[in-house]
Formats: sequence, structure tokens, C-alpha cells
Amino acid sequence: MKGIFSSRCAPDTRNPWSSEDREAMIRAGLPAALARRVEVIPIRDHLYSDNL
Repeated sequence: MKGIFSSRCAPDTRNPWSSEDREAMIRAGLPAALARRVEVIPIRDHLYSDNL
């Protein structure tokens, strides 16, 4: 399982790619058999809230 942070943030200079773009890049770097087995989960950032 792979978690992708900042899933619903607008693109900026620190984070220019969407979570879908990052998932595609991760899967492209894996062998096909492994890419099918990996589950990618988008995770929202909750700034200044340790409880969330």
C-alpha cells in the first residue's frame, strides 16, 4: 500500500502534480505484475491539526 499526501491541493511550485499524476508515475516505475498488486490511497493534508 502506498499513501499519496496532498491529494486535494491545488498545484503550486512545491507540489506541481495531482495525486492521479503521482500515482501514474509510481505505477510507471514498477514492473507490470507488481503495479497491479499495489494499492494507492490519496491522503488529504490537515495543516495544523494533529488529530486529523
